[in-house]
Amino acid sequence: MSIRPAISLLLLGSVMTWMLACSSGTPTPATQNTPAAASTTEKPATAPDAQQATTHTISITGFKFQPSELTVKVGDTVEWKNMDSMPHNAVAKDKSFDSGKLKTGMTGKFVADEKAKGTHDYICTYHPNMKARLTVE
Repeated sequence: MSIRPAISLLLLGSVMTWMLACSSGTPTPATQNTPAAASTTEKPATAPDAQQATTHTISITGFKFQPSELTVKVGDTVEWKNMDSMPHNAVAKDKSFDSGKLKTGMTGKFVADEKAKGTHDYICTYHPNMKARLTVE
């Protein structure tokens, strides 16, 4: 056997060994794209009885807040994600929160604290016909 085939076989064996070592052996499930129109909830893994903060996403699409009514708990985070081609914002009529100007693709956040308990009607000040309600319990 000449040196070139031996080196080729050695190199091929090394690559295959590396690929097997780096592979978990379990196929990775395909990522599923979900529409941004629904409210999403993310909960960190903690003890079952512990109070868990949750992140809620409100999509801004079609000149609407979706969902238009949402109830959260103190400590939860509310995110507004602008999916429209125009800038928007989310401003509470009682001034308890203001997302700031959200250009296309941007996200504004609000963490609900004790002072925010209650029901808050909010609008997009750029498009006042866009209305929604956030309740903090």
